[in-house]
Amino acid sequence: MIRENRRFQTIAFQGGLDLESTPLKLGSGALILCQNYEVKAGGGYTRVGGYERFDGQASPSAAEDIEAARALIQTVPGSGKILGAHWFAGSVYAFRNIADGTAAKMYKSSASGWEEVTTPVLQPDGKYEFINHNFYGATSLQRMYGVDGVNKAFMFDGTTFTQLIPPGTTTEPRHIAAHSNHLFLSYDQGQYLHSGIGEPTAWDVATEGAGAGGTGDDIVGMRTTVGGALAFFMRNKVSMLYGSSKADWTSNDLRKQQDQAGAIEHSIQDLGDMFYLD
Repeated sequence: MIRENRRFQTIAFQGGLDLESTPLKLGSGALILCQNYEVKAGGGYTRVGGYERFDGQASPSAAEDIEAARALIQTVPGSGKILGAHWFAGSVYAFRNIADGTAAKMYKSSASGWEEVTTPVLQPDGKYEFINHNFYGATSLQRMYGVDGVNKAFMFDGTTFTQLIPPGTTTEPRHIAAHSNHLFLSYDQGQYLHSGIGEPTAWDVATEGAGAGGTGDDIVGMRTTVGGALAFFMRNKVSMLYGSSKADWTSNDLRKQQDQAGAIEHSIQDLGDMFYLD
């Protein structure tokens, strides 16, 4: 009788898809081929979740006749790509150019599909960026704020769409952040403005606590860091703004890291730590 000796080793699935390393240099658990799998946040792999059409109506995958339910789902009205989409107060809001491409409109998901939201006339082809924030005390005063680079910044409460127009501005804001209970807007040429404390509609520098500054490079994004500073991401550097109001932040407090190490616009993601592409 021949005894068969076998040894077993446990290998954790980790490391992701590695198409660059040679096979002998691959770490244990790394993949050389996969389809429809992704790395889990806590390690290992999981199947990529499926996608289905959405406009606020009942999910097609929950219906008895899936194909019939799917056929009822509408695309966002208009033409061209979706300019921006955002979750606020239990609904999805989307922006898209109208059929002839001469303006943009805002739509809300609902049980009957996409519904147009009343707004001022919006210029087409913006690239929208949004935040939700409550600058006030009551829980019912959460608002959506947004910018797109071609229209005025706006505030939306679920019913009323209000454009924010800081005095003296000649271009439109590209990026937005809520920091230390101020609303920050960034503009071309590395310029930024912030509202008064707790007042996202207050922009008078002399009487309402608003302020302005410059970074010396084009701002591609703004995020509040874990340490409580506001990070200004630029194409060639990252700067940190410390303090809680214009009473204790000045141009001297805008501290830059090493030059030539910045971020690509719209690549910044807060996933516990801040990640961005350069």
